[in-house]
Amino acid sequence: MAIDPGNAELEAEQRLQSFFNSDILSDLTVRFSGREVKAHKVILCIHSRWFANALTGSFLEASQSTLELHDDDPQALEGMLRHFYNLEPMSPCETDRPSTPNQTDASAKLKHIVHLYAAADKYDAPVLKKEVLSSFMTLARKDWLALWNSGELPDIIEAIYAFALRKDRLRIAAVQLSLENIGKFRKSNVDAFRDLIESVPDFSADILMQVPLPSPVKVSADFSEKLVEVLTAHSGQLELHEAAKLGDLAQCKLLIRIGTYVGSLSRSRAAGLP
Repeated sequence: MAIDPGNAELEAEQRLQSFFNSDILSDLTVRFSGREVKAHKVILCIHSRWFANALTGSFLEASQSTLELHDDDPQALEGMLRHFYNLEPMSPCETDRPSTPNQTDASAKLKHIVHLYAAADKYDAPVLKKEVLSSFMTLARKDWLALWNSGELPDIIEAIYAFALRKDRLRIAAVQLSLENIGKFRKSNVDAFRDLIESVPDFSADILMQVPLPSPVKVSADFSEKLVEVLTAHSGQLELHEAAKLGDLAQCKLLIRIGTYVGSLSRSRAAGLP
């Protein structure tokens, strides 16, 4: 009797899913935020380089049957573990409902995606990270402006910048989406936009670095001045104010990129150097 490859593959997936949080063959209990998940070391090691290093090296965790994880969003961490067992990482019962009365469904889902991405980044789970980024782009492109208008977008941007490094693809995506809508952001609520660039100075720098050249004339004076004010306030050693006064956007970008310090510039001028 011939075996249908499609049915065999589906059956294998279902068997793998059935082992999630199951005592059957479990050799590890993962504990976090008051929760426990029965797991299998080999499954975790396949999907996560962090778990592979922790559970197969000389670390204490390698010889223990319990692993304590800290400082993670619990829903995101459980979602990551679900993904390792080929289950949907975004459980509808947990993520489709807003966590606060004023939070929209889109905001709740996007925040969960950001936290899930952070978990995948921390625990070095590349497949999950790639899938989550794709989900982020699909939802964010549709709802980015609406989330700004509802006042929920700043929290999402702050959540991204809490962990994402400069060249992280999620951070780059957030900047690109914001640049596409930046005129509408400022037109609808300029005070909220000022608050955002003040509270997340790295976001301010990323926005400035992506403004196309040439062009002081293309960047409104108040916007440039506010960006420079925020950046110099948080990075007082950077000499951005002179370049801003001269309308030299290219120099502003260069100073941010190379991190030139006031002291070295001042000494160069005193010595008559260019």
